[in-house]
Amino acid sequence: MSDVIYRIAVVGAGQLGSRHLQGLSKLTLPCEIDIVDPSAASLETAKGRYAEMPASVGVRAVRYHQSIAELPTALDLVIIATSADIRLTVLEAILQRASVRLMLIEKVLFQRPEAYERAEQLLRERGVRAWVNCPRREYPVYQELLSHFAAFPPTYAQVYGGDWGLGCNGVHFLDLFAMCFGAAAVTIDTAALDTTLPMSRRAGFREFTGTLRASTAAGGRMELTSLAGSTMRLLITFRSERATCIVDESAGKVFLAVDGAEGGWSERSFRAPFLSELVAPVVTRMLEHGESHLPTFAESTAYHLPFVRTLAQYAVACDPSLPSGIAPIT
Repeated sequence: MSDVIYRIAVVGAGQLGSRHLQGLSKLTLPCEIDIVDPSAASLETAKGRYAEMPASVGVRAVRYHQSIAELPTALDLVIIATSADIRLTVLEAILQRASVRLMLIEKVLFQRPEAYERAEQLLRERGVRAWVNCPRREYPVYQELLSHFAAFPPTYAQVYGGDWGLGCNGVHFLDLFAMCFGAAAVTIDTAALDTTLPMSRRAGFREFTGTLRASTAAGGRMELTSLAGSTMRLLITFRSERATCIVDESAGKVFLAVDGAEGGWSERSFRAPFLSELVAPVVTRMLEHGESHLPTFAESTAYHLPFVRTLAQYAVACDPSLPSGIAPIT
């Protein structure tokens, strides 16, 4: 048996960070976990959520800190689960403190376009392999979708529903489209967005409603529509010249059709996994093989940047009191 003990850090113990910690409790690899958050209340929440989980097979120790300066100086994996507005500062502080082999970063990566170049430079200089947590790539239903469109690649996709958090969650769907189209969105059109920017559930951040249109260099088109004040069910649609797929994640249903095929529509059931269920297999693959199905930092930056630049410009056009050059999303 290997005597290697993996050193893992989770920075940010809020909603996402505490769910990451719950997921790490399922690791069978021998590891020690350090979790950091300046908020004592957030650390207590994380402790409580970890205590809810069955006894871990692999986790030898969990330590809670209020400062990055308390982290070990060598780490196999760091999960950054802070909000976007402080993420670059956190990334810099971690890499000043420790040598890091692998990193998993929550989205939206950063609010400022210039932060992407700085982060890329730091990761390259320190030799860190980094991925972005857009986990729909790990859902079996979307792996099936790739097979469904193998002969007829999708050219159009749509997300349509009520108040689903376009600013906060739009990147998830741009990533899903990048996976299915084989190319990232390079142009983002805000002409059909609403001019009112409601406050997000997180203090200090804004949301966007209306329709955001995007396209790839090869002509793939997508539309993200979040209807203000609506509770309409969220549906995700993919279409090609001959194939169609509709995904209803909340109902756990996927509907598939191919023109000319016998029987018309077929229906399948599925269950979208929770983040805490995905973490252990994703982290195990990273630690043991240095690989992941998640998008790399570079792949994710390809659609993050046009998304962030465009929303930053649109936010100021709608509300000149907002600071320029910053997309007020998390």
